[in-house]
Amino acid sequence: MQFKDFIGTSEQSPFLDVEVQAGINSSLDVAVDGEIFSTPDGGVQKIRSVLFRYGIDIPTLEELNLDTDGDEAIIEFDSGAYLYFIYYLTDEATYEFHAEITDDAGIEEILSDDEEEEDEE
Repeated sequence: MQFKDFIGTSEQSPFLDVEVQAGINSSLDVAVDGEIFSTPDGGVQKIRSVLFRYGIDIPTLEELNLDTDGDEAIIEFDSGAYLYFIYYLTDEATYEFHAEITDDAGIEEILSDDEEEEDEE
């Protein structure tokens, strides 16, 4: 089931449907995980192009104000549905990305993992 088809068939957030979320995340994995980008803008543009295929838009590059050293972002689509992405500058002066659509529990897990890593340092 495509995202556009799901919108008209349910009253819950279409992003929270497991099948739709899995399809989007699979597409994001193929597009950005393991890929090398020369700028943060390139990675976000790739994320944007994947989401566009599902009829989803995200803030512009200017609105995101990407840090050239790397960063993470959480974009809320509607109640309980989020786009999470993280990117970092590698030793080769390129960028690696990870992006996924998730829910409240997924965001809490991601953020708790970040807190644990900071505590270990």
